[in-house]
Amino acid sequence: MAPSPSDTAGIERLVRTVRSDAEQRKRLVCNACFLSALVTLHPDVVAKPKGERRWRREELDALATHTAGRIDDADQVHVIVGVDDLSVNIRYMKGSLVYLRAETNPPLRCMMYSSLPPPHGEEETLARAADATNDDDAEGGAKGDMPAGPAKVLDASDASPDLVRAVLRCLNEDPSSTSDDCKADDPDSVATWRSKRVKDTLTETYGTYWHVIHDAKPFGAAVSVSQPGRKVICVRGKHSYLVWRHSASRKSVLDIFFRQMRLDLPRLRRVARLSFLVVCSIYAVWYRAMCDDDAGEASSANSSSSRKGVIAGAEPTLTRYLCVAGEKAAPFAGVLLAVLFAFSSGGVASTIGARYARAFSKRKPKTA
Repeated sequence: MAPSPSDTAGIERLVRTVRSDAEQRKRLVCNACFLSALVTLHPDVVAKPKGERRWRREELDALATHTAGRIDDADQVHVIVGVDDLSVNIRYMKGSLVYLRAETNPPLRCMMYSSLPPPHGEEETLARAADATNDDDAEGGAKGDMPAGPAKVLDASDASPDLVRAVLRCLNEDPSSTSDDCKADDPDSVATWRSKRVKDTLTETYGTYWHVIHDAKPFGAAVSVSQPGRKVICVRGKHSYLVWRHSASRKSVLDIFFRQMRLDLPRLRRVARLSFLVVCSIYAVWYRAMCDDDAGEASSANSSSSRKGVIAGAEPTLTRYLCVAGEKAAPFAGVLLAVLFAFSSGGVASTIGARYARAFSKRKPKTA
């Protein structure tokens, strides 16, 4: 049975964008992909969004994986789904972040973003890290030499022994009571301190870019890694920590230019509309002053008598040419103004532009 229009409208309002620096098209695509995954995997939640549900990590992992599988993007997209405001320690590519919220009970949060490309010279570090991973795997990485402490491993299926050891050492540490950037009596503040400690240590040891997500409530993820053995999930206390490494492939200068153009397209459209309106307004004022028959003859006579030279001699011809061109180009300018402002979001400038376009397009040409 197909959903009624009212049901469809309710489903579309179920997911909204909380924060994003991506273009509108990408925001809509990400919203639709997350909503589609929710409808496919959990239709009962969509049918009764106010009904309380206890989410498990496996369910949220599946939801993130299904969402990521529907996104067709030039850059690899990481998808994180949780039941609370996600605590992240990441760096992302400009124009790739989309943060969504589903109005369920409890509300679901979904964050999508792409990694930055590695800095120049970092490719060698990536190669050394891959060699170190292979060496550790060959040695076997005995479990007996893992750091002992309150931090435990939840999932190390794609983690090398050296990564597990490094993360556990950082999570077993405690901030000093005199630390300015951490409140020792606040569990969330301490968890954020440990997350930063993990990222800083791994970055110093292996290079960029490391991503760390932590939360006291369940969350799932579908992420890409730069090489095998660079993803681990650990837990200390109530907080879970997802740690992985990934850098985007480096783009050519031309790809970067066109990507930036797409990101700046709304701003460029606004600048083009306002610039064209200003040019047309200045030309209309000049046209009224110079292209009237009497005013044009008087102006030409005064110019001829008071100024000499190449520019003064060419001015009457140029004026006549611009006057004739204005008469012929007026309808096209009016149509172009109407089209430019049709894509605007309204406002005073749009109203002025639309009225000016109509008036200018209806202007009758002067008879000889």
